[in-house]
Amino acid sequence: TAGLAAAIRAPGLAVRLAEIDADCLRLAAANVAANGLAERVETVAVDLLGAAKAREAVLPRESADFVLCNPPFYAAGSVRASPRGPRAAAHVLGAGGLEDWLRVAAATLAPHGLMSLIFTGDGLAEILAGLAGRFGAATILPVHPREDQPAHRLIVTAIKGSRARARILPGLILHPAGSSAHLPKADAILRGRAGLDTGRADLNGRR
Repeated sequence: TAGLAAAIRAPGLAVRLAEIDADCLRLAAANVAANGLAERVETVAVDLLGAAKAREAVLPRESADFVLCNPPFYAAGSVRASPRGPRAAAHVLGAGGLEDWLRVAAATLAPHGLMSLIFTGDGLAEILAGLAGRFGAATILPVHPREDQPAHRLIVTAIKGSRARARILPGLILHPAGSSAHLPKADAILRGRAGLDTGRADLNGRR
């Protein structure tokens, strides 16, 4: 979904949607066709955390300028996993945790490429550990359900190979107190009328 949204918002973008679940791949392919994106968006069936040789056959090493990563949020045993295998895999991290996902993102990115990641709000320690030695110049955008609540999501962008220090940005607040309606800024972002400010001018011109 995030990759499709990026393709629609940025008409010059060439996108690969990498997915292991066959049902999700079929839905993605149907959306690509329905939105007239077939010339610049392709779907790729791949186990990102499987053998490097098989992954690199469809996602060559250092082939992407920009990687958008939406890994499972939860450690094994921290939530009640779905009895459906594919659904459980979409929500629960494997034994290697977030580290495995960031390792694959770094392998797929070209030198100085940009990675964006969304993760659970209490996962800052895992994010920083996974970035170490791979990414720098990170910007961290906390997303808060309401003004008086802790961030429940973190949106992180970082540059492969950079040694610059991380920055925490002003948070994005989704809802006013006592309401499920979206605040004007969040509503504009969700409806495509505004971009999400990740503090990065270097997103411009990226594929």
